[in-house]
Amino acid sequence: MSLVKKTSVVLLSAAMFGLHGCLDSSSDSAGKEGNNLSIQTALLNASATGSGSAPAHLNLANGSTVSQDGDWHFAYQRFVGFKTNSGFSGTGDVKSCIAHQFADLYDEQGQPVKAAFEAKTLENTLAGFEEVTKTSCTPEQVDTLKTQLSSAGWWSQNPDYDMASGIITGPNEAKNRWILRSASKTGEVYQYARIGFKEFKTRTSELTLTIEKWNGSSWDAPIESVAINFSGAPAYWDLETNSLVTDSDDWEIRFESANRSTKIQLNGGVSGSGSAGVGQLVGDNPDARNVTNPTDINQVPVFAADTVISTMSKPGSYGAFHYAVGGGNHAMWPTFTTYLFEDGGRYFKAQVISNTGPTGADPSGNLVVRYAELP
Repeated sequence: MSLVKKTSVVLLSAAMFGLHGCLDSSSDSAGKEGNNLSIQTALLNASATGSGSAPAHLNLANGSTVSQDGDWHFAYQRFVGFKTNSGFSGTGDVKSCIAHQFADLYDEQGQPVKAAFEAKTLENTLAGFEEVTKTSCTPEQVDTLKTQLSSAGWWSQNPDYDMASGIITGPNEAKNRWILRSASKTGEVYQYARIGFKEFKTRTSELTLTIEKWNGSSWDAPIESVAINFSGAPAYWDLETNSLVTDSDDWEIRFESANRSTKIQLNGGVSGSGSAGVGQLVGDNPDARNVTNPTDINQVPVFAADTVISTMSKPGSYGAFHYAVGGGNHAMWPTFTTYLFEDGGRYFKAQVISNTGPTGADPSGNLVVRYAELP
């Protein structure tokens, strides 16, 4: 699925990169009121697809792409989103906040306004970036995990809880059914299943799933998973074999008891190196029980992996980007939001201005970032 933005919004003129057109060390402007020493632009290539998809990490001190173990401020991964080097996402102590955003991009209901997105250019979004100072907001947010599978609404608020036994049985409802994609391919295709929680023994941290595997043309009859016990250590469940495996194997779902709650993670996105995902369904009242074909993009257009909640999770559906503005496209539209970062007493601001490279012709995931260190 291509996410190439085809409008002129992302086309970058040479003048925007300084007199010499050098992307990695140019100056857009001297800034306003001494706010910036210089405005630079950097390229962040996160365009790898499939099993090679991985986050690309940017160091705002010099605009370089670094490894996960290096010094970085934020990272981007296709179909997952942005994260900062803090909290769940990294070992750093980067704090951040939203310093400037364009309110006209969204209506009162929070829906994107296509005409407003189309009207944004590099030139008319530069002033908003220049206005940001160290006092525009207070950097303090750090990243926390956002999972796709949640116990909320099932065992945490379930009327079918037997207090005597401590057992919860799963209702046959939309909130207890998900379309699951495997972490890797069998041959050339992913495996799919419709899953739900069948029973949870809260006192021993043991649960069973109900599983309907996709056979290529229809759903198989429901079966139960093996007993998944995670009372003493995290448990890793494999869809293809319906068995418990280790963290180094090809697992789909990880279960862990954490602070009197249950953490459920997918082998994908920020939680694993695989491609496991949960189907994001269409319609006003999406219900996984109504999906007749998980490979039909009209029914399941996207499989989402685990992400993080960070400053860069807003304002768009992918934070600095909004996906498919106006519908009928698979583009990532820049929101031109300016984020402020604080790292060990140094302050940086950054604004993502393209998803498809300096001319708009590169593959999706080729980010161009406008940034500056604040004195």
